[in-house]
Amino acid sequence: MKQRTLPRRPAERPPHPASFARKFRVLLERFPRPDGEPYTVGEIAEGTRLSPTYVLMLRSGKRKNPTMETLRRLADFFGVPVALFYEELPPKTLRGLAATKDIVRQLMQAEVNLAEGRFEKVTRLLKEVPRQLHPLMPAELHIRTWRVLGRALRGLGQTEEARATLRRALTHVTPDPLESAETLLELGKLEYDRQRFQEAYAHYTDALRTISDAPVGKSARRTLSLKLQALHGLGVIHRRLGRPETAIEQFARALGLVEQIGDTVRRAHLYMGLSLAQMDLKRGGAALDALSHALETYRTLDDMKLVADAQHNMALTLLTMRRYAEAKALLEQSKTGHQSANDEFGIANDYMALGRHAYAVNDLGQARAWTNRSLDMFVTLNLPAQIGECLLLRAQIAVRQDDRDDARRTFDDAIKVFEQHQLSSNVAHALRVYGECRDAWGEQQEANALYRRALELFSNLAMS
Repeated sequence: MKQRTLPRRPAERPPHPASFARKFRVLLERFPRPDGEPYTVGEIAEGTRLSPTYVLMLRSGKRKNPTMETLRRLADFFGVPVALFYEELPPKTLRGLAATKDIVRQLMQAEVNLAEGRFEKVTRLLKEVPRQLHPLMPAELHIRTWRVLGRALRGLGQTEEARATLRRALTHVTPDPLESAETLLELGKLEYDRQRFQEAYAHYTDALRTISDAPVGKSARRTLSLKLQALHGLGVIHRRLGRPETAIEQFARALGLVEQIGDTVRRAHLYMGLSLAQMDLKRGGAALDALSHALETYRTLDDMKLVADAQHNMALTLLTMRRYAEAKALLEQSKTGHQSANDEFGIANDYMALGRHAYAVNDLGQARAWTNRSLDMFVTLNLPAQIGECLLLRAQIAVRQDDRDDARRTFDDAIKVFEQHQLSSNVAHALRVYGECRDAWGEQQEANALYRRALELFSNLAMS
């Protein structure tokens, strides 16, 4: 539903001189500071960038014809629509608008708690705010409320409620396109968490388009920051969709922007994403270079989880380069770091990587044990992409153990998981690997059918 607004009068028709001073006094009475006291002339002057003398003259009625720019500054300061200066608003509407400052204060408290990961406290703080929102309050206030609440719900794992809440934020029309872009980015993150990568891609693409269309002004730094988030997200998603070269292009664009902002943590995250895309293309040296940049930054931050993440990715790169001893040592360090950080996802990933290492050195019993342990954790975490990857690895272990019946069942299970969650690139990869196995077993007809399905999917991915 679009936000209702009062009609705006033309700039050349200012409010009636006799009524302006009275309405200014109404603002002072009904829209006080958070402590309930009226704003002083000095506070209004500082908040509106008007001179104290001019504010005093407006309040006393000695200056009767303020410009539209002055009216906008006053309206922004008090959190009311400019139309208040033109229309005789009923008392009920004025009482509704008077809650604006309280809502802003609650939002500020909620955002502090959100940054600290106190999601339940955020939902408690904002529980009553949606009922207090008035249609004449600024659209940005509505959007911020729903977005902060949506982020908190996402943090609590209430994904459906978070999705509905964030979509509600998008229903409000705002003159600031960056507000819409920020909400689209949150929706993109939410869909990525749900492993709905196509939906996430659509949201990130819409966000980037909205940011690119936004006028450059005093929000230049915010514009750069949001654009950086969009490019980073698109890079991650392109990789998940089996497009590593496109992912590298997005990461490179983002790295160009990050230097303008000086965000060292974001730079390290980008190098992590870049390394994974380079690994997909079997460029081990380039992947290790990117990971070295990331690991150096994470160590300076003294963040155990991030250091462990970088060590894990380094180990995977070393595995592809057949440097097995170094890979095993790094995986043990990574597992210790993730355990210390209580990172269940990281631990499960380490177990799967240890399974890959054991498979590579032909320790098949240990490979199956690590993989099964990883699979159990991913099932508990409800992560279909990782569940499918574990099943695919277990199928390959069964092939090497010459247990063809188990291999067939497990390949079919992996492909089914990927298909159910529309993970097309994973389906195509699994079909190709399964085809190679059937080919090696002399089952040429079955292998060719699998190859054709894989080729069709790879072609569709390339065209999209």
